[in-house]
Amino acid sequence: MYDFPLIYEKPVTDTIMRGIQNMIFKYPNLHVFESDTEIRVVNVEEDFEAYKLRALNTVNTLCESRMKEAIGDYPELEISSFPQQIAEARQYLEDSSYVPPLLNSISLGRGITIEVLVEKVIRHSETYSEISGRYMGLRQKQIERINNCTTLEELKEVMETSVLA
Repeated sequence: MYDFPLIYEKPVTDTIMRGIQNMIFKYPNLHVFESDTEIRVVNVEEDFEAYKLRALNTVNTLCESRMKEAIGDYPELEISSFPQQIAEARQYLEDSSYVPPLLNSISLGRGITIEVLVEKVIRHSETYSEISGRYMGLRQKQIERINNCTTLEELKEVMETSVLA
């Protein structure tokens, strides 16, 4: 194969760029670092910084995936209304004469009382907070473990024993 890292000073020709793209496609362990002056192709399995970057990205992706699982199959529009639903539910709990516009419309559409809907919104909010808080904590712990590594071997071991797996 090649001796890594491969370093190309900018500007590079279209032919070289196509060659880099083909290498990346053919060998998934390769990663490209680009600066203002050069393009560097490294083998992630052999390069500490590249492996660390991939490890951090993996942790973030895993955490995001776990949190999406916690949300479930709600459509994006409904998810974007969660903060408003929670705020209205809390305000209603403080003052039952308050008519929350969004929750009132949802309760009418569902055919349930505002009290029942407020209870559901608060319960779901608390459950999501517990789950997401747990994953955020695990993510932060794993990132600390990664950042404390000083060798490629340590990084690989940390990723094999991921707290998010």
